[in-house]
Amino acid sequence: MTYVDLYQCHRYDPNTPLEETMTALAEVVGQEKARYIGFSEWSPQQIQAALNLADVERFVSSQST
Repeated sequence: MTYVDLYQCHRYDPNTPLEETMTALAEVVGQEKARYIGFSEWSPQQIQAALNLADVERFVSSQST
């Protein structure tokens, strides 16, 4: 099976609902296309909003600017 170890979301997309982004990331991990997800250049508020969502994949990587 081919997969990536880490799918890193760089800039937060204000034009896409966070729930849609996090659901898509959970699907990628669930389909074993990526093992883990991470982010960079997200604000603390954006990170907390993602953590507050139920039934989504959790970030394992943070890349600060």
